[in-house]
Amino acid sequence: MVIQCLDIRKRVITNDNFKMKFNKYNERGSYHWDWYTDGCWYKELVDRNIKEFDKGSVLDIGCGDGLTTYLLKKKGLDVVGIDREGIDLAREKAPDCEFISTDISEYKPEKRFDYFLCQDVIEHLDNTEALIKLFNEYCDNFMILSTDNPEG
Repeated sequence: MVIQCLDIRKRVITNDNFKMKFNKYNERGSYHWDWYTDGCWYKELVDRNIKEFDKGSVLDIGCGDGLTTYLLKKKGLDVVGIDREGIDLAREKAPDCEFISTDISEYKPEKRFDYFLCQDVIEHLDNTEALIKLFNEYCDNFMILSTDNPEG
């Protein structure tokens, strides 16, 4: 299987070893909500991704502070957000959404999903193979895999 990732500026990301290491939610709070409300480039990325889902179930991998999970639920989708960071902020900002604090390599869903969303996450993963395995075992249709800035 070949996976090709494109960022918002349409560059191909080839550096599989790029990883960002910092707890951004301790430093920045629920900044995705601010970015989205401010209408910056992030709103364009999120809106572009969520428009691809019209019905069904979505696993929001790396949901962080919960913004995209919230928007997908508001759109009427059955959505679960998972992340190893930011889950407390997500639950505070979107209490009606389902969030699970877990690492992708340890997560075993109780059900299959129609779609996966992996937005601004790949550059944070220690084990990209775990994402591929999870996709192959638990996703029935497709995954949107996007990133905005692979150089950090």
